[in-house]
Amino acid sequence: VGIAFVLPSFLIVVALAAITYSLLGWDYESVTRQMLAYIGFFFFASLYFHAQLYAERPAREHAALFYLFVSLGGVVGTMIVSLFAPIVFNDWLEFPLGVMVAVLGVVICFPAMRYIRDAFERHVSIIRACMLFVVASLGIYYAHGVNEGYFLVDRNFYGVVKLYEGDGERKLYHGTTLHGKQYLDAENAFRPTTYYGIASGVGRAIIHEALRQKDAKTKVNDFKVGAIGLGTGTLASYCASGDTYVFYEIDARIERIARDYFSYLANCEGSSVRIGDGRKILEDELRRGEPQKFDVLAIDAFSDDTIPAHLLTKEAIELYMAHLRDDKSLLVIHTSNRYLSLDPVVVRIAQELGLASAIIYDTGDSETGIGLTSSEWVVIAKDPSVIAEPVFTEAATPVDEVAPLWTDDYMNILAALSLPAVYTSGY
Repeated sequence: VGIAFVLPSFLIVVALAAITYSLLGWDYESVTRQMLAYIGFFFFASLYFHAQLYAERPAREHAALFYLFVSLGGVVGTMIVSLFAPIVFNDWLEFPLGVMVAVLGVVICFPAMRYIRDAFERHVSIIRACMLFVVASLGIYYAHGVNEGYFLVDRNFYGVVKLYEGDGERKLYHGTTLHGKQYLDAENAFRPTTYYGIASGVGRAIIHEALRQKDAKTKVNDFKVGAIGLGTGTLASYCASGDTYVFYEIDARIERIARDYFSYLANCEGSSVRIGDGRKILEDELRRGEPQKFDVLAIDAFSDDTIPAHLLTKEAIELYMAHLRDDKSLLVIHTSNRYLSLDPVVVRIAQELGLASAIIYDTGDSETGIGLTSSEWVVIAKDPSVIAEPVFTEAATPVDEVAPLWTDDYMNILAALSLPAVYTSGY
C-alpha cells in the first residue's frame, strides 16, 4: 500500500477514533454527532483494513484459502458480538472495545516510511509501543468506569438494566432511560413517580375511571387496570383494596427486579404479572373468548428509547379496544420519546378507527407530587364524551403534524424521526 494512501487514512482513522471516544456515553444533544462519528470511523477503518488485506493478498494459487480465512474472520467477529459479548459483558462494551481493537490494529499495521524505519527503527518502535499503551489504557479506563455508581448491572437479549440507589431513592434504568423509581422512606414509598403522576395521562385516566365507577355505584373489586410493560410496577401505586392490576412483561428479569428491589407490586394484593409479548398474550386471551374487560389499559412497553413498533399499529390498537370493559373505558399509550414523535402516529390510528383521543403532556412540575418527570400520553376512548371531560381537555395538547398510518404491513419510522441538530447555538 502506497504511503500516499496509508498516511492520510491512518490519520483519519485515529482522528475519528479520538472523536468517537470523546462522544462515548449518552448525551441527547450529541446523538447526531455520535452517529456521524461512528459511521465515519467504521467506513475509514474498514477501508484501511481492506486496503491492508489487498496489499497482503497471496499468489493466485493460495487465493482460495486466503479468502476462506477472510470469510471465517467475518463469522468469528459476528459470533463474538452476537454470542460471546452478551454472555461475558454486562453492558454494551463490545463497541468501545471494538474501537480500541481497531485502533490497535491500525497502529500495528501502519508501515513507517523506509528511510524512517531504517534510520530510526528504535524510535519508531518506541512511538508505536507508546501509542498502543495509550489506546489500551483509554479502553480499559472507559470499560472500568462506565457503570460506576450502579449497584446492579444486568444484560440479556432485551438490553441492559441498571439499578441506582442514592439520595433516599432507588431507580431503574433501561439503557439510558429511567424506567421508574421509588422513595425509600415510608411516607413517600408508594407515591406515583416519574411518568405516572396524577397529572400525567395515565394518572388522569385511572383516577377518572375509578371515580366513574364509584359514581355508578359499581363494586370496588370490579376496577381493573392492565399495563403492557412493567418497569418498577409504579402503576400499582394507584391500587386500592379490591382492585386488579395485570401487567404484561416480555422480560422475566424485570419482574424479578420489580419484586426484589421495589415494593409497588407487593403493596397491591390484586396485582399479577404475565410473562410474554403483551400483544400476543392479549390475542391469545381474546381467541379463547376471554376479553379482560379493563377499565384502563396502559401501553408502556419501551426498551430504552426503542419502541416495539408492533404495539403501535392499527391492528394492535383494535386489539386493545376489544379488551376494554365498555365504550367509556380508556386506552392510554405512553409516547414520550427522545428521538421519535409518536403522538401523531397514535392520533392518526385513532382517527382511522373512529376513536376519540387527546394528547396529555405533563411537565412533571405538579405541586401534588414529587419525583415526577415530564411525560406524553395519548388517551383514547370509543365514547367522545369521555375525552371531552375537563380532566382531559384542560391538559390536552393539539396535534401539529400529520403522520402516515401505521399498520402491521406498513410503518414509517423515518417520518416520525426527530433528532437533535448536529450543533446547537445555545441561544
